[in-house]
Amino acid sequence: MLSGNEEASREMEHSLTKLEELRSQNNLKEALALCKELIKTSKLPNKNIHHLKALDFAMDLCIHLEIWEEALQFSLQTLGPYSLYYSNYHPVRAVQIMKVGKLQLHLGKFPEAMITLKQAFEIIKVTHGRDHGLTQNLLKLLGECEMEMKTT
Repeated sequence: MLSGNEEASREMEHSLTKLEELRSQNNLKEALALCKELIKTSKLPNKNIHHLKALDFAMDLCIHLEIWEEALQFSLQTLGPYSLYYSNYHPVRAVQIMKVGKLQLHLGKFPEAMITLKQAFEIIKVTHGRDHGLTQNLLKLLGECEMEMKTT
């Protein structure tokens, strides 16, 4: 989880605290700029937990600021590490995959969204059950995606 340079990992961990402060002060654009710079200059691999948190942070900030394409790019970079740290049927991994699928759907990337949302569904139906609200929401997204693919 702390792969890569130890000093760089500590610096990234410290920077994440600064990002939290900026977000809590609602300085989202400033936080995103700092986050992008940290990710760009980081010498850490994506699987380093602090780097992964920075990627997640950037994705969330982009979503809040409605910068959808960038949110998708950051989210895609998190999938490998999430697969590494969370087992095949872990709810956290499922929710992350679902976020990626929702972003793909929102951006009109329907074939990709269908694959991603189905992947999330395979996990969520096990971790949450078919009657859970999250599972039902995911089924609606799959239906929406299927309808969009038929009309385009």
